[in-house]
Amino acid sequence: MTDLRAAQREATALVLRTVGGQGFVLAGSGAIREHGLVDRSTRDIDLFTDRYDRELFRTAVEDAVGVLSGHGYRVDVRRHDELFAQLLVTSAQGDRVEMDLGYDWRGHAPADLPIGPVLAADDAVASKLDALYGRLEVRDFIDVDAIRASGRWTDADLLRLVAERDDGYDPVVFAQQLRLVTRVADDRFAEYGVAPPEVAALRQRALAWAGELEDETGGQPAGANR
Repeated sequence: MTDLRAAQREATALVLRTVGGQGFVLAGSGAIREHGLVDRSTRDIDLFTDRYDRELFRTAVEDAVGVLSGHGYRVDVRRHDELFAQLLVTSAQGDRVEMDLGYDWRGHAPADLPIGPVLAADDAVASKLDALYGRLEVRDFIDVDAIRASGRWTDADLLRLVAERDDGYDPVVFAQQLRLVTRVADDRFAEYGVAPPEVAALRQRALAWAGELEDETGGQPAGANR
């Protein structure tokens, strides 16, 4: 077996060369990694289009399976809906790559990077903050902390981006989500190579940000006094 990241990038680049013209771009944590914001392993590859076209999507999935198979990969289609498909891709060396193809909104033109078309940095960051807003996954805390540490966006910029993506965004609810970092055990962070001292510092930063948001809003969710 080879390095998993290299295997993921090789399969991703191959598919993007085939379906990039149909609006598909690298999204998710893979996009954030290609923009140099994080350097961690990712469990799957997200390839999303912003074209709401069922026939185009069906053709793109067929093309992706075809090009992978033609280059020696075994492809198992685990799920195939109208606008979502999940593939398990296995290389000749035995590397297994989970690949999701789907539809998602984007606000900016994609970036043209060596791997192929990649979700624009602003869109990738907004998507990651929106993920943290709506679920409890350790990888989201790690990624959002790395995004803030990059210094490329102010906290106000980040909140504006997620609000533009999610009409239901509420800063108080986001603060509540940030506070849930205390419920994530250290060993969950260790799965991503984050040591206990770094986890403690990450928690402090998340809680401090939550406190700032609560101070700015008075701790009242939108519509609480209506």
